[in-house]
Amino acid sequence: MVDVASHHGGHVHDFEGDGAMLYFAGPGEALPAAFALRAALAEYRRERPSLPQARFSVDAKPLVIGRIGTRFRRGPSFIGPSINRTARILPTALSSRKVYRSTRGAAIRTCMPNLSN
Repeated sequence: MVDVASHHGGHVHDFEGDGAMLYFAGPGEALPAAFALRAALAEYRRERPSLPQARFSVDAKPLVIGRIGTRFRRGPSFIGPSINRTARILPTALSSRKVYRSTRGAAIRTCMPNLSN
């Protein structure tokens, strides 16, 4: 996951439970990374069929990134409606279908025209 994110100019913010939060400069980096991660995880799952299918949620709206905390515990935080929106979309995203709002569809058509069908 870290290698794929880095290859597409992204970063892994955190791993939590069986999930991860990655961030990118924009949809032009995030969307190809999401499809590459989906393919890599599907291959990994073929060798380990008991693993659950991966789900992805992508949002391209602005957010605030800052360092929050005290001298005892400080780290980067992501704040904004984009974070909440992706968390709400994720449970509806099955690996076999695409779930996106019309503005996301425009981003997909712009960044990855061969995948917008």
